[in-house]
Amino acid sequence: MGVAPPVRFALTEDEVSIAYTVHGEGPPLIYVRGWISHLDVQWRYPDYRLFMEALGRHFTVIRYDMRGNGMSEREVNNRVRLDDLALDLFPVLEANGLDRATFLATCYGGPILARFATMNPTAIDKVIFDCAFSRGEELATSEMRASILSTVRLLRSQPRAAITLLNHFTNPNRNEPSTGVFDMSQGIDADVAQSLYDLSFTLDVTKDLLQLRAPTLVTHRRRAKAVPFELGRKVASLVPDATFVAQDGQNTNPWNDDATDVLGLMGSFLGVPLAEGYQARTAVRPTVVLFSDIVESTSTNSRIGDADAHTVNRAFHAISKEALDARGGHFIKSMGDGVMTEFPSVSQAIGCAIDMQHAFGDIPVRIGINAGEPVSEDDDLHGIVVSTAARVCAQGDAGEIIVSNVVRELATGKGFVFEPIGDRHLKGIGDVPLYKVAYI
Repeated sequence: MGVAPPVRFALTEDEVSIAYTVHGEGPPLIYVRGWISHLDVQWRYPDYRLFMEALGRHFTVIRYDMRGNGMSEREVNNRVRLDDLALDLFPVLEANGLDRATFLATCYGGPILARFATMNPTAIDKVIFDCAFSRGEELATSEMRASILSTVRLLRSQPRAAITLLNHFTNPNRNEPSTGVFDMSQGIDADVAQSLYDLSFTLDVTKDLLQLRAPTLVTHRRRAKAVPFELGRKVASLVPDATFVAQDGQNTNPWNDDATDVLGLMGSFLGVPLAEGYQARTAVRPTVVLFSDIVESTSTNSRIGDADAHTVNRAFHAISKEALDARGGHFIKSMGDGVMTEFPSVSQAIGCAIDMQHAFGDIPVRIGINAGEPVSEDDDLHGIVVSTAARVCAQGDAGEIIVSNVVRELATGKGFVFEPIGDRHLKGIGDVPLYKVAYI
């Protein structure tokens, strides 16, 4: 996982402390989210983080939690009118020495930015509105609004359940495990959430959008549910000379799943190749999982002593990292005397395993490799594919590379030699055929 940018704070004119972060290099781009946010929690989620890192390859990206949210001041005494939310942007600009910036506003961030542009028009360089809206009463029917506001009230007694339901309202058709959505139960207090959702259904920034004078791109997914497609088209019709681009898909957030297309659109508008270097990391995806560990490390530690054992362990991790970097692998986590890694192809994984065994020398290491579609959460991997890889590794001896049958089949024609070691019983999985990689 990429290291989270440090959190800084700025004070609004009505003395509310606003948390913000800065990452990347280039011209300033300020992200305006709205809804519920938490700078630290959101950064832990791969889709969101990879999207923001893509922006950061070309811009100095400034994210912030608006008042009442996340790491910003929570006790705001109901100062959550639209003008109040727009005020939060002023100290963020000032703290970074900025007079102007490009702004990306998604969903509820659209009306907030529209009001800020009215209050401070000279601060606006370029604008991107994604799945935004202009009039809150058009977001949903009265019955749906009542249902959402009733769910918001659950934040007082059942915060996790309420957040799960609110995520469902945002993306009702997303086919993902519950662990794949933001756990934003720590992102906001019930009273503030109630005020924000009340405001979202009553605000109207029609006049603000009509006065906006800056190059503007409006993007919207055709099957978006939380903010219907027609509302995005209306935003574009209100902003003079705005460019409107309709996209396929149903996600409210631009970073969900594969953001290649939306990054390409935004990049074309901003004049930079935002999609270059971006690689989607969806909740379930094909990948190759490699486990390696030091054989009988406990008895070895007892025999050679803690100091020497620590030296061996450091050498093991250093060699593993060097081999991973050389072969395009991705470090997932360390397990003391072992590591878990992933690769986009079996050729890279097997090649890395061979490099590692050559480099380990006298360090007794075994390696196991499996492939499939693990579940991704917080930049970790879970599921039967992962547990199988760990059990495959446990079947090896020092110096051996053991692979599952699916890995052997995927490696057909790649120049590797495999020796069958017969069916092995893997706990919780059953009897499976395994193979040893023959290498010199």
